[in-house]
Amino acid sequence: MPKCQLDEHLHQRAKDFVLRHGGNASAASAELGIDRTKFWRFVKFGRALPRTRVEVAQRLDLHDAAQTVRQSETKMNQDGPVSFGVSFAETRQLRAFCLKMLEMIDFYESVAQAGEMKETA
Repeated sequence: MPKCQLDEHLHQRAKDFVLRHGGNASAASAELGIDRTKFWRFVKFGRALPRTRVEVAQRLDLHDAAQTVRQSETKMNQDGPVSFGVSFAETRQLRAFCLKMLEMIDFYESVAQAGEMKETA
């Protein structure tokens, strides 16, 4: 079995995410869209192959971003229409576009990072 580095920060984020799901790693992995066993092992040991660490980090980042969007949408609905002349629908479209762009940037960054790891190995 290959030796895998411990990623303490990501490990703590994953454990916190499971705790927010009442300690249910299956429910947490389902919400993130990650294989249950792979996620459970990472939560238990904090070690994983680079591609798995990248996947867990990306899924947690996307979940956090989506949650931020939901919170801001809720606040926008409470505060009324946006005051700078952009409709609510246009704001949602722009936000969705920006999230997709961030997702693409994260993907390309992880590919580049994985390539750097291969070169150093």
